Amino acid sequence: MVKINNSLLPLVTTALVASRALASFNAFPFSPGFDIQKVAEKAQSLPSHAWEWGTAAEALLELYNPELSVFSARPFPVPVVNYTEVLALSYAASKVVWGSSFDTFSRNNGAAGDPSSFGVSAVLIGKTNETFAKGADDTVTGLFNDVPRFANGAISHRASVPELWADWMYMVPPFLAYYAIDKGDGQLLQDTITQITLYREILQGNDTATPATNGIWKHIIGPQSQDTGHWSTGNAWAAAGMTRVLAAVTKSYAGPLTPAFHAQAVHLLTGYIKEIIDGAMGASLDDGLVRNYIDDEGNADGLGFGEISGSALLAGTIYRMAVLQPRVFGAQYVAWADAIRKTLGGADKDGNAHVTEDGIVTPAVNPLWWKDTNKYTKGSPEGQAFVVIMYTGWRDCVVAGYCPIKALQLHETWEYAVDELPVPKPGKGQILVKVKAAALNPADWKVRKYQVKVMIEAFPAILGSDVAGDVEAVGEGVDDFKVGDRVFYVAENWQDKGGYQQYAIANHELVAKIPDNVSYDEVATLPLALATAYSGLYAAFPHGIGLTPPAVAEGYGKYSGNGILVLGGASAVGQAVLQFARLSGFSPIIATASLKNAEALKKLGATHVISRDLSTDEVLAEISKITPKPIEYTYDAVIYDSTQQLAVDVVAHAPNGGTAAIATPNASPKVFSDKVKVAKIFGGVTPFNYELFKTLYHDALHGWVEKGLIIPNRVEVIPGGLNGIDSGLKRLEADEVSRLKLVVRPHETA
Repeated sequence: MVKINNSLLPLVTTALVASRALASFNAFPFSPGFDIQKVAEKAQSLPSHAWEWGTAAEALLELYNPELSVFSARPFPVPVVNYTEVLALSYAASKVVWGSSFDTFSRNNGAAGDPSSFGVSAVLIGKTNETFAKGADDTVTGLFNDVPRFANGAISHRASVPELWADWMYMVPPFLAYYAIDKGDGQLLQDTITQITLYREILQGNDTATPATNGIWKHIIGPQSQDTGHWSTGNAWAAAGMTRVLAAVTKSYAGPLTPAFHAQAVHLLTGYIKEIIDGAMGASLDDGLVRNYIDDEGNADGLGFGEISGSALLAGTIYRMAVLQPRVFGAQYVAWADAIRKTLGGADKDGNAHVTEDGIVTPAVNPLWWKDTNKYTKGSPEGQAFVVIMYTGWRDCVVAGYCPIKALQLHETWEYAVDELPVPKPGKGQILVKVKAAALNPADWKVRKYQVKVMIEAFPAILGSDVAGDVEAVGEGVDDFKVGDRVFYVAENWQDKGGYQQYAIANHELVAKIPDNVSYDEVATLPLALATAYSGLYAAFPHGIGLTPPAVAEGYGKYSGNGILVLGGASAVGQAVLQFARLSGFSPIIATASLKNAEALKKLGATHVISRDLSTDEVLAEISKITPKPIEYTYDAVIYDSTQQLAVDVVAHAPNGGTAAIATPNASPKVFSDKVKVAKIFGGVTPFNYELFKTLYHDALHGWVEKGLIIPNRVEVIPGGLNGIDSGLKRLEADEVSRLKLVVRPHETA
């Protein structure tokens, strides 16, 4: 046994988590519909056999250190790493039982192929550890010199008799290909492709009940354990193993293969994988899962039940192939894999969750006896790893843009629909944000109801102006944000930047970091309201009143002794105006609202609250009781015809007149004095307020929110993710929401 203290593994894991945090890598950026972290914990803890440990190590490598996986952009040359700081490698090293020849990594295993499941880990570890490097050499030599051969020359999976198992394809060829490329051994890489072809020659079925499934493989051919059935897990082992080889060959670039053989190998492997996947997709499912024996549709022998192991690994293979060979494995393949993934996120026909609270994925085939007719629910070690492998394939497929994300789009018919789109890519000066929370606004229902085309650049449009989330990627020239930063912002447009999607693009100059003392949901209530309020108060006339903003030193507290009237103080925009007015030093700050909200508004900056139901004369009378000075500034956040006129009439009573800011670019009050100016406000990002918003979002807002100078609105989270938006907008239209913001979490979309 390798001398690694198992008690140190949690410390290794902790160190790895810390190093990953420093490297700004998030292994779990997406939710597959179930708790993948708990599934991964079980994938690590359940194994007890060589192939299970080796497979778990591969799953952990793809999960936590994809940059070291063969599926990374540049896996070769094989990198030099400190394996004690890589969970997958330290895990593999701790499970080795030293032997010799083909079973160097698992003494007296009985299966000649299973020890090779440690092979890729051994090559990586071997860059800094001579024992593992020699172990990899000895394993390769033993496989070719000491293992029995089948009649056609295929290397046996078993050590004692020539017997071919589909399982061998995941253990041996990926190791041989990785080792060959690392060594620059073109002949060995060709021999690896030849061995795959020899296995296919014997195991491929072509004898199923329907032509649609003819590409699938038999499980075992040989004298000891023959199984001519088309075991789904065996087929998944074979397809997934060939996919790892294909990735290695594809990424070898100017490697040991001649261009002609390289092209031939890619063509052959892609075709072999497609045969199995097509065969599996051509068979009927059982309760949304691939059957234990793929074409056993009658299930007369009890072996045709749907199970998670083969299903998950086949789905994971599709996700990988969608990136490696997108022209071959297009949308229909991804849709099939997505259906499997979604099934795992749900429950079976009896209402049992496929993923338990402890992270056990069920039902599985018995991992030690494939002919067991009883569904296995204790947790299959290989099955757990397969689900992790499926997740990593899907995660990386989404990031690569070949697997879709969800977005709520407004179509030319003026109807909303949840659609699937590729992940947008950040350009120069941009960041990609995983949207954790998006708030609803009245404009979202008004645009649809009144078909306001001037607000839509093109169809389909993605609305959602209030956005909060995590930075997932940064574009060229962005050095003020890094992956993992929590951010919020007002969407710059209703196309790729709208918040009603799982990933959105933002301009880094118009983004604020979220302080640790507020949540995504809370901060998502702020952006559009703050933008509308700030633009109305501080943008140059006629787009705003033209006050000096408090984000600059000379503007903070500048307007002490000056009064302001805020109509609709309890609205989201009104609350924002109150808080900015306080930062600007205004006094008194008078708000109209329902008097039940008076105390809450005073906490936000209002010095006085008067009833929103008063007439113009009554409002003027109340103001005269509060202050002898005339009110020269008003802000109408309600924008009814009556409130627009009230905003104008109040400043008209000031001897020197004043400015009424009205929170709509379509304001139309009657003005009878040339001393009265009306600022018509647009809360979105425009050339006239771009620099203003830069100082607000990029420079000032984080500190103000952190110190409690800007306070988020109250929140109600609508369940269902993007699917809940339509019902929320109907509530806004019916005026059923008061002094709070409705928020959705796009990644909760089913």
